Amino acid sequence: MKYILSSLLIAFLISSCVDDSTGPSDSEKGTNPPVSSSQNCYNELDSVEKKVFDILSHDFWVVTGFHKINDKEASKTNKGRWYQLRPDCTFTVGHFDKELSTGTWNLEQTGTHIRLNAEDVSEDGLWRMQIKADGSMLVFVGTEAYSTTGVQQRIENLLFAPKSPKEMGWHE
Repeated sequence: MKYILSSLLIAFLISSCVDDSTGPSDSEKGTNPPVSSSQNCYNELDSVEKKVFDILSHDFWVVTGFHKINDKEASKTNKGRWYQLRPDCTFTVGHFDKELSTGTWNLEQTGTHIRLNAEDVSEDGLWRMQIKADGSMLVFVGTEAYSTTGVQQRIENLLFAPKSPKEMGWHE
C-alpha cells in the first residue's frame, strides 16, 4: 500500500510538471515586433486615467527598491533600473548607463495597472500600481499574467537616469 501511494504521488508530480501549452515557436521567442510611436493613446482615456497618465509620462522612473521573494540578489541587481515613459505611449528601459530595450506602454483596468510591451520580451510586464499622492513615487506590484506575483518595485520620479550607483549615493 505504501508503494502504491508513493507511486501515485510521483506520477502526480511528474504529470503536473508537463507543459501542454502551445507557445511561440523558437524563432518567435525573445523579441516582440518593433514598436510604433504613432499611437494616440491619451485621447482614449477617461479623466482619472489621464491624471495617472500625466504623472507617469514625464522624466525618468528609477527603481530605488526591489523585492523578489526568495531572491535577495535581485534586490541588488535591479536597483538603478529606470523607465522613461513617453506621452506617445513608447518607453525605454535601462539600467544605469545602459539602455536595455524599448517598447510601448498603456494603462489598463481604469489606470490601476500598466502594461509594458518591449522589443525584448524579458522586459514585458503587467504591473499593478500604487502611486504616492504627490506623484513622486510609485510601487509596481507583480501580477499573475507574467508570473511576477512575488515581485515589488519601489520607483521614484527623477529628472535624469542615473549613470552609476554613486550618482544615487549607493555603494557599488
